Amino acid sequence: MESGCCIANTLWEPPQAGGMKQRDSTVAEVEARSVACLAHEGAREIRAMAQNEEQGYIALQRQEWAAGKDYPTKSHHFFSGVPYHHLVSKMYDASRLGQESLEDLPTEKVV
Repeated sequence: MESGCCIANTLWEPPQAGGMKQRDSTVAEVEARSVACLAHEGAREIRAMAQNEEQGYIALQRQEWAAGKDYPTKSHHFFSGVPYHHLVSKMYDASRLGQESLEDLPTEKVV
């Protein structure tokens, strides 16, 4: 992994023989590093997404997955997706994104 400001470096140890190992960080430490990192490196991409809509998001995805790059927003892809977003939403008290607002749908209705 590339050194410097990135969320992945705050959450994960460098790859070892056994693969990635999660660091022992408090939620506050992770949150502080993540916010600082995104503010530092992500503002340009956020503006691009606002101006270019889906094309800005597509460009961000390309940067995140470029070979040899460790981009600040990439690490959230290593989590289990929706549960990670539920956790972050809970931290920020964004109830509409938390598990509490999930509808109980029959399996045949789920796409």
